[in-house]
Amino acid sequence: MIPVGIFILLLDELLRPVLLKEATTPNLSKYIGLILVAVVIMYLFHHLQYSNLYLSTYKESAKRRIVLGDKLRELPLSFFGKRDLSDLTNIIMGDCAILEHAFSHAIPQLFGSILSTSIIVISLLIMDWRMGLAVLWVVPVSFTMIFLCKRMQQKSKEKHYQSKYVCADGIQECLENIQDIKAYHIEESYMEELDQKLDASEKAQIKSELTTGAIVTSAQAILRLGLATVILVGGSLLIKGETDLLTYFIFLVTASRLYDPLSGNLTNIAEIFGTEMPIRRMNEIENYKIQTGKKDYEPNSYNIDFNHVGFSYNDEETVLKDVSFTAKQGEVTALIGPSGSGKSTAAKLAARFWDVNKGSITIGGERQRISIARALLKDSPIILLDEATASLDVENETKIQSAISELIKNKTVIVVAHRMRTVENADKVVVLSDGYVAEQGKPKDLLKKGGLYKHMVQLQSESMNWSL
Repeated sequence: MIPVGIFILLLDELLRPVLLKEATTPNLSKYIGLILVAVVIMYLFHHLQYSNLYLSTYKESAKRRIVLGDKLRELPLSFFGKRDLSDLTNIIMGDCAILEHAFSHAIPQLFGSILSTSIIVISLLIMDWRMGLAVLWVVPVSFTMIFLCKRMQQKSKEKHYQSKYVCADGIQECLENIQDIKAYHIEESYMEELDQKLDASEKAQIKSELTTGAIVTSAQAILRLGLATVILVGGSLLIKGETDLLTYFIFLVTASRLYDPLSGNLTNIAEIFGTEMPIRRMNEIENYKIQTGKKDYEPNSYNIDFNHVGFSYNDEETVLKDVSFTAKQGEVTALIGPSGSGKSTAAKLAARFWDVNKGSITIGGERQRISIARALLKDSPIILLDEATASLDVENETKIQSAISELIKNKTVIVVAHRMRTVENADKVVVLSDGYVAEQGKPKDLLKKGGLYKHMVQLQSESMNWSL
C-alpha cells in the first residue's frame, strides 16, 4: 500500500486547485524522494521475506524428507507389506513438495494479507464507516463460500490422489517387470492398461482442478462486486454532499488495490485445504509404532532357539505359526518342506535375530561363489544357506558343497533346500508344512518314521527316473 499512499498524496495536491481553489504546485523532487524511499523499503522487506521465509521453508522441507527416510529405516517389514514403492516415493517427494509450496507461498501470504487488510479496514472505517462497509461486505461472503465448499474440494482431491497413485504404481510395476513383459510379448496389452490408468488419472486431476477452480473463481467474482458497491454508495453520498471527491477517490483506489491480495488468499485457502491429505499420509509414517529391543548383545553361544515363533507379512497372510526348534552351534540344521511352507521366512527371522555385523550371511541365487568367498573371509559364526546349489550343474554343485564343508566347521548353519540329497548329511532336519513344524530329527530317524520327509525323498527319487 506504500505506492497507493504516495499516489493519494499526489492526488490530493492535484485536486486542491479544483476543489478548494488553492494554487498549489506539486513538489516533484519530494515525490521522487518518496518513490526512492518506497523502493528501498520494499526491497529490504522482500529480501527479508525471501531469506527468512523461502530459504527456511526449503531447509525444513529437506529435513522433513530426511526424517521420513530415517523413520522408514526403523519400521518393521509388515509396514512395507502394506505399502508399495511408488506410494512411499510419492509421499517423500510429491507430498513434501506440496507441503513445501503451501508453507512458502500460501500460508505466509494468507497471514500477511490478514494483517495488512485489518489495518486498512480499520483506517477505512474510521474515515467513513458507510463506504467502509460498502468495500468490506463482500469479504466475509466470499470467504464463507470457500469454507462451506471445503468438503467438496477435499473429496475431489482424494479421488485425484488415489488415481495418481494407481497410475504411479502401474509405471513402477512396468519398470520392475519389463523383462517378463517382453518375454511374454504382452507389451501392447500392458501399455493399453497403463494408458487407461493415465487417462483415469488425467480425468480425476481435471475434475479436481475444475471443482476447486469453479469454487475459487465464484468467490473471487463475489469479491469483485465490492468495487461496484463502492461506486454506487460513494456516488450516492457524493451527490447528497455527505462526502467529498477526494474521499471518494481514496476509496476507489483502495478498493481496486485491496481486492487483489484477498483474491489471491481465496486460492491460498484452497491450497491449504489440499495439504490435509499429504499431512495425514506423512503422519501415518511418523506415528507408526517401531519395533524396540536391544541392539547390542554378546551371546555365550551361537545357538538359535525358535520358541513358538509366528510371523505374518500383513494381518491376513500368516506364514509361520507356532514354530519351535533349536539350531545348535557346530551342527547343520536343514529346513525343508513344500513350496509356501515358510522355510525361507524362518531362515530370514533367524537373520533378524542376530546382528548382521556379527556375521549372518545368506547365500543363494546366481552369486554363490562370491557369497561363499565373502563368508570365508568374514569367518561368520552364523551361516544361512538358502538354496545355495539350486541353479548349479552337478560338477559345480560338488565343488560348492566341498567349499561349504570347510566353511561350516564350528558354526551355526541353517540350510534351506528343495533337493533332499543336499540335506541328507545334516545333523537335524526340520520339516515345515503350512507354517507349522510337521516333524524334526535326524534324516535317518525321519526316514524310519515314514512321515512327510520320507514322502518328499521318495517323490524326488521317483522324479530322477522320469524320461521323455
